[in-house]
Amino acid sequence: MRKKILVLIFLLFSALFFWSILQKEELLSHGETIRLRLAPADPRSLMQGDYMALRYALERELEDIDHRKSIPSHAAAVIRIDKDKVAGFVRIYRAKEPLAEDERLLYFSNIGHGDFVQVRLRTSHEWFFQEGKAKELANAKYGEFRINKKGETLLGALLDNNFQILDTSR
Repeated sequence: MRKKILVLIFLLFSALFFWSILQKEELLSHGETIRLRLAPADPRSLMQGDYMALRYALERELEDIDHRKSIPSHAAAVIRIDKDKVAGFVRIYRAKEPLAEDERLLYFSNIGHGDFVQVRLRTSHEWFFQEGKAKELANAKYGEFRINKKGETLLGALLDNNFQILDTSR
């Protein structure tokens, strides 16, 4: 009996794991492409190997808003996509507010106390790469994402100023 329960639990976790992978594949295949401008961040980690820590310019824009008075710890930013698919901040989303055709939601969290506020978009903040690619990736200016209607994102590439993909070894 215990063995059957363990097998059932294993199968359940396996199904959930594969369902998660299928969702991400669906987002990569059918999600809308958006680009977020990168802000400077620490490029390497000795403990994790070669990777780039990512920070987004949009996070800094959101940090300039007086969060203590008007924004909950978990909120959404309304972004507008320009002709180059670059996302620009429009406003903080208010519940049930209609969005224009060219507007999307990006979710974020406020972290901090008092006068210190740090905003983290709910998306990837790391980019792992092959050894020897650090110099090439130092030119990254944009992260290219897929986004769905629910505001879920998946980072697919790092781009230079001309929107050319860097680290093509993937």
